[in-house]
Amino acid sequence: MDLANLAHVLEQVDSLRIGFCYDSGHHYNYYPGDDLLSMYGSRLMALHLHDNNGSYAQHGLPFDGTIDWSATMKKIAETNYSGAIAIEAMNWDYEDLSAKAFLHKAFERAKLEALKIP
Repeated sequence: MDLANLAHVLEQVDSLRIGFCYDSGHHYNYYPGDDLLSMYGSRLMALHLHDNNGSYAQHGLPFDGTIDWSATMKKIAETNYSGAIAIEAMNWDYEDLSAKAFLHKAFERAKLEALKIP
């Protein structure tokens, strides 16, 4: 994700067909000091949610890294986004789990909507 390119497109092109996909892990890994959801939340078209520890694009399950999920979900709620949400976790750091156990854990962690309540 290149914030300069994103900013240029979203600030220069006024179209309901052009927006952005918010990726929580990449946001907090590459641009933790920028409030992307406040800046461009009105242009939000998709969500890719995953956690990381801030050192690499970990793609962990929610609550297994350093992202403040309560704050993130409240920011998402403020955008009034009502589309699909993708949990973009990879099993890279869960090699000790079977595929079934990983998917079960991912399903349990995907219940983030309760955190959107202000």
